[in-house]
Amino acid sequence: MRQHAHARRITSEIIHLLKGGYADGALARWRTLFEISVNCLIINKHGKDAAIDFVRHGQIKNVEGIEEYQKTAQDMNLEPYSDEYLNQALALKAELAGDKKSFHWARKYANGSKIEKLREYIGLGAWSHNYKLASRNIHADYTEMRSLLGMSEASEEVLLVGQSNSGITYPAHLTVISLLQITASFVTAYINEETEIDYQNSMFFLVLLKRYADEVGEAFLECQSTE
Repeated sequence: MRQHAHARRITSEIIHLLKGGYADGALARWRTLFEISVNCLIINKHGKDAAIDFVRHGQIKNVEGIEEYQKTAQDMNLEPYSDEYLNQALALKAELAGDKKSFHWARKYANGSKIEKLREYIGLGAWSHNYKLASRNIHADYTEMRSLLGMSEASEEVLLVGQSNSGITYPAHLTVISLLQITASFVTAYINEETEIDYQNSMFFLVLLKRYADEVGEAFLECQSTE
């Protein structure tokens, strides 16, 4: 449920980037949406134990953030945590991690922790190029301006520093597909367990959402072809 809420907020951010003319920024933000989708699909497949480990991993990362803050607080003129608070946080981390030096929630389910391994495990390996393309907009590696989505219709080299009306179809369709995957994982979370939940309506609406996702892609393609 929390991951679905995060996904909805990120989707809203992507929509604003698309409306603002920032296709490459939207694609970069989609990368997070894809990672949420991978996580949700694994949790959906393995159930409550995986969900507990996912929360556990997040709490460990939170303590690591506290440790990093404490190391840099003085240099950044920030108020450091008290020794009592820091010790409580470190004790929680030790309890959650157990005897593992490095704990990752998905390792015991997917036999790995890197996103490349996780997406292969859950059947999204074919999305590797999409993820690679989105990662290019996250990191500061050298790239040609002509390789930007916002420059996809440019006839000559331009130093793009602002908005563009090109390239929005690709991140828009990826976004609606990933949000659909996350939504499906959420509403079918207990479908393989013995519960009194009636999934008939949920499955019906998922079919409608699948059709909607296709229509979104077609609508953007139509707009692109008539520009």
